[in-house]
Amino acid sequence: MKTKMPPVAVAVVFAAAVISACGGSSGGSTPSTTAQGTADGPCSSDMTCNAGLVCVSNLCVDLGSGAGGSGGDVGTAGGGGSSAASSGGPSFELDNNYDFAHSGGLYPTHYTYVKNIGDSGTTTVEVTYQNQTETNTFSVETGVQYVLVSVFPMSSGTTFNCALTVKFPGLVRNETTGTPPAGCAKIGGPSASELVPRSSCTCSGGCSGGSSTNIVFCFDNCGLAATNCCGGCIPAGVTCNANSCGG
Repeated sequence: MKTKMPPVAVAVVFAAAVISACGGSSGGSTPSTTAQGTADGPCSSDMTCNAGLVCVSNLCVDLGSGAGGSGGDVGTAGGGGSSAASSGGPSFELDNNYDFAHSGGLYPTHYTYVKNIGDSGTTTVEVTYQNQTETNTFSVETGVQYVLVSVFPMSSGTTFNCALTVKFPGLVRNETTGTPPAGCAKIGGPSASELVPRSSCTCSGGCSGGSSTNIVFCFDNCGLAATNCCGGCIPAGVTCNANSCGG
């Protein structure tokens, strides 16, 4: 059985310099003849390794008892975060307090909540949806919680190609969108993403659309429930219920 990389820090972003492959200590390097998926060998094409190993920088390594996490449970809170982070460079895990949140259904905006448990530096993030891939580079600080805000350009019609993958160094998150047999809305191109520090998430200007017969939930710019209805309900006189207007 193969084991997917645990969520140590959501296809794969290629970590900035990490665990070095053992062997070839003298002179020039020799091409690896170790089989894919085995210890000290390259990761398989789907960035997985055999049971007991994890894929770090395209290398299958045994992180010992800290690797934790059940096979294939990508995106759940599993052990091994601190071990992977020690290899150097940024490394991410899903935020302990948040998972995925969505605004307006899943699209046009998607949010991924992560924390950098590795070093400060430059990190690459990859978002793939409906065969459209965005690759972006961001500067990050160690120990900081971030929100990846991905905005998708919409097209017309629906599709059954609804697989979404978000990749950070040390973390791969897969999700299938849409509800069979309806499928999901088509997008017109790759996403445009920003990596926002969680501490900078804000909501202001009020929350509109609520009424005595219609309740509207209010969200901040990070897709999280906003308190105080983002400064009040619009129109004035509509009841504010902490994070919603109306009712």
